[in-house]
Amino acid sequence: MKKSLHVLFLLFSTLNILQAQTCDCSDCPILLPDNTMDIRTIFVEQRDSNMHQANAPLVCGVYINFDHQYVGDLSMKLVSPSGESVELIGQIGLYGETDGTSWGVEFTRCDSVVAPDDGFSDQWQNNQNWGKGNYYTGTYYPYGGCLQVFDTSTIEGVWKLEIIDGQPSDLGNFIDFELIFCDSFIEYCSSVANGFELSKSTLCETDSVQFTCLLDTTIFTQFLWTFPGGTPTISTAANPTIQYNTNGVYDVFLTVYSDTDIINYQQLDKVLVYKQPDASFSVGIIDTFVYLQGASSTKYFWNGLPFSPPYFADTLGIVSIMAISNTLCGADTVVQSINFELMPAADFTYSSAATGLVEFQNTSIQGDTFEWDFGNNEFSTDPNPSYLYPGPGLYTVKLKATNTLGSDLTTKVIEVKDVSDTENLSFYAPDYISVSPNPTKGEFIVYGTKFAINESVRWSVHDETGRFLKSGKGSWPLAKFDFSGYKHGVYLLKVQGDNAVWTMKIVVY
Repeated sequence: MKKSLHVLFLLFSTLNILQAQTCDCSDCPILLPDNTMDIRTIFVEQRDSNMHQANAPLVCGVYINFDHQYVGDLSMKLVSPSGESVELIGQIGLYGETDGTSWGVEFTRCDSVVAPDDGFSDQWQNNQNWGKGNYYTGTYYPYGGCLQVFDTSTIEGVWKLEIIDGQPSDLGNFIDFELIFCDSFIEYCSSVANGFELSKSTLCETDSVQFTCLLDTTIFTQFLWTFPGGTPTISTAANPTIQYNTNGVYDVFLTVYSDTDIINYQQLDKVLVYKQPDASFSVGIIDTFVYLQGASSTKYFWNGLPFSPPYFADTLGIVSIMAISNTLCGADTVVQSINFELMPAADFTYSSAATGLVEFQNTSIQGDTFEWDFGNNEFSTDPNPSYLYPGPGLYTVKLKATNTLGSDLTTKVIEVKDVSDTENLSFYAPDYISVSPNPTKGEFIVYGTKFAINESVRWSVHDETGRFLKSGKGSWPLAKFDFSGYKHGVYLLKVQGDNAVWTMKIVVY
């Protein structure tokens, strides 16, 4: 089912000076699209302002030539310069399939005799049986009102024929329009189009554009332009040049005067100024989200892949961000490379301090460099240091993690226990055995009288849990061992001779 939908779409005819009582359309035919409004305008000036007597017949007829696939779509209304109006064609409704049908009809005064087409009423009605493939040439009374309403109207000025296609799905053509006055008091009439045109079809920020008056400057000699949003905002030139610095929609109002200082023509229109493309932006980071501040672009790329800000960053390091801005005024591209990092968060854990040797495990997030304060006037920049404390006690350990965005500091108090509080590190048999140094950085010497000189022995190395790591054999004494290839920790060194077994804990730091 067809539904009524009025969408205003203004079209104007071009200038054409006529010296007659009948003023007609100079730029017809025009297409009548669905859901549009078209306005045909005719400017009129009389020969003598006193020639037409008040209440005397003014408009004797209106001739309209058009075709349409569905006459029920249409409404046409004539409006005088002083606002009186008569609806010539109507009413819009769901009736009137008229494919291939056209009309060349005249609307006359209600005090005149009409000659409608055979079978049709004197007064125009859209809902009559116009049918398909026909051509009608009769005369009719208007659908709503009479032409007599114009007898008291203002003559001079712009007369408008408002044409509405108020429903979808069907098209037509407006072929001709003639305004027939009752007497020869008309000096001239002209089918008036846009009163001006622009030197550019697309206006951009900072553009200068020339407005050219299209009216006959031998008749219209005085001009008043207003340009809100433009520079300058007012001009009295016929063809002024105006600059627009900011995008937006701006009114343009043109008033034109004749030599007699009578307002002959006024037009309000709008110009659209488009934004210049600007892809510039700055980067803001909150937690793991990237915000592009000041950005007004149409496309964004993160390391070459499209994305929409704000963006959850799942990659760190050097990142390329590209913004592309497209407007009717062109394109702009901006590329920025940023080192995307998070603020560091310092943290660490540490191993048992039973032997005085503490191993620190750095668990900081997003740190590039680290500074350790072991709480004993000793410092380190190793990411994961080990530190041998000189004695038992409580020590305040600080870790500072730093990256390009800043630093973070964490502090913990650790306890280093007395070795005597734990299991002895060596088993002393009747004979003496010694290991030096212990704790060791890797190399140490084993000596003593536990085993006989030159006695064959086997030795093995185990971790603190007893898991076997390495073994060998030799003769007593086993002078030197090297544990420097082992990670920091506690190990068991086991030596077995012919009649005895000896085991000792070795601390490597």
